[in-house]
Amino acid sequence: MPDSRFSTKVLTASLSLIFAISSQVLAQDPEADPEFFGLPAGTEIVVSMDNEINSMSASVDDTFTVTVSEPVEVDGEIMLPVGTIIEGRVLNAAKAAYGRKDGVLEVEFQTLYLERGRKRAIKGTLEREAPEDDDHFDVIAMLGGGAAGGVAGSAAAKGKGALIGTAIGVTTGLGAVLLRKGKDIRILEKENFRVRLTHSVSLPARGY
Repeated sequence: MPDSRFSTKVLTASLSLIFAISSQVLAQDPEADPEFFGLPAGTEIVVSMDNEINSMSASVDDTFTVTVSEPVEVDGEIMLPVGTIIEGRVLNAAKAAYGRKDGVLEVEFQTLYLERGRKRAIKGTLEREAPEDDDHFDVIAMLGGGAAGGVAGSAAAKGKGALIGTAIGVTTGLGAVLLRKGKDIRILEKENFRVRLTHSVSLPARGY
């Protein structure tokens, strides 16, 4: 008949060994830290753009970063402090084209960088107020004799002046052709906007 005292000692020793190994693994692997908190889908994170990107120069798979500018709290605990870095990726980009075809700039936020070199994969979208009309990338090109009218109009006033000038060229029979380029999309350096999580993400408690 087996000695029950011996079996108990063996079981106790085995459990102690398993606990010791688990503790060592957690200490060595930051990604193995226990998950204590979560940010639910729909959480909005206020961030600031680190460097400008725009539809004129961006390419698919370009990466960029934003910095958290307001702390994110869960149950009174700060989970994402100011200064936390989030990395985004360009999914689609196209320059504006003539015929009033606007540029395309589609981005997704994919990586959240945490303390102690840890990171979490995320899925987030850009939530941004519609920017004010910006003629910075707006181009008007005139062909034929209408160019003179267009230039004169541009000198008189930005935007509408060019249209007026070109219209004068047309009425005088100069055969002007107006080609107006659409708007390119810009996200300016230091611009503030929100990253909205489309999926929940688990986070370790700060300090672990």
